Amino acid sequence: MILKISKLFVFILLLSANVFAATEALQPWQEVAAKMAKLSIHDNTFADKMWKETPLHRAAKTGDTDAIYLMVVMQKSDINARDAWGRTPLHYAGCILHQRPAAFDELIRLGADRYALDKDGKLAWPKRQMLWAAKAGDLAVMKKLYELGVDVDVATSYLEYTCGSGEPANHLLHLLVASRNHAALRWACWIMQQQGKSVDVDNELFGSNATPLHHAAYFNDGTAFDILVEFGADKNKSNSRGALWADFHQLGLKERGQSVHSVGSGEGDSCLIL
Repeated sequence: MILKISKLFVFILLLSANVFAATEALQPWQEVAAKMAKLSIHDNTFADKMWKETPLHRAAKTGDTDAIYLMVVMQKSDINARDAWGRTPLHYAGCILHQRPAAFDELIRLGADRYALDKDGKLAWPKRQMLWAAKAGDLAVMKKLYELGVDVDVATSYLEYTCGSGEPANHLLHLLVASRNHAALRWACWIMQQQGKSVDVDNELFGSNATPLHHAAYFNDGTAFDILVEFGADKNKSNSRGALWADFHQLGLKERGQSVHSVGSGEGDSCLIL
């Protein structure tokens, strides 16, 4: 009898623990549901009817990525809904007054129209879009953004990087070198050449002021190196600490544990010759 009671007691304890764990797991989603309800509370007000601001617009404005996901995926909310000024939730996430990088990226990931223009003909956060297209090495998106008036001569400052904007503290050319998309790099260099601009742009990451050529040397990418030299990159330019491209090349090899030998330069994804 005592044994049966003991087993029953253990069973009750285990059941209670499982129920508690399940309740704990639900709590984050309950919080999200509460947030969604709060975002939807003003839907029927005169102002919201006049401005046509949806709960998804408000979720984008507040940067709530969980609510964005649930609204788009579960509730099938219109991800490209327009307010009275023609602005989509993506415009709200990229608004200069309250930029929300995580919300912006989530909306793009979920299929928001990155090329949507508001009634003033403005894109949502154009600089971020161009930089992240470069980071992904997506030449098609870069060309379309350029056609819509977004310049390739864009960069994120060290201040923006340290303030948590989510954008890399590099110029677009640095990101293209890292992406290893040589066609996109050549195109961007050509555009900058047509604009009369130098490809020897500095980045501010850690205050090193390295050029795209330094990055190509660091990554041991001979093709990117040759493209940059073709468009006027200065092989004798040093960074703020006096390091030349050869120093970056040696550092990159050392950090990756590679030997300091090369296999040639030229076409393809080649290595550098020292």
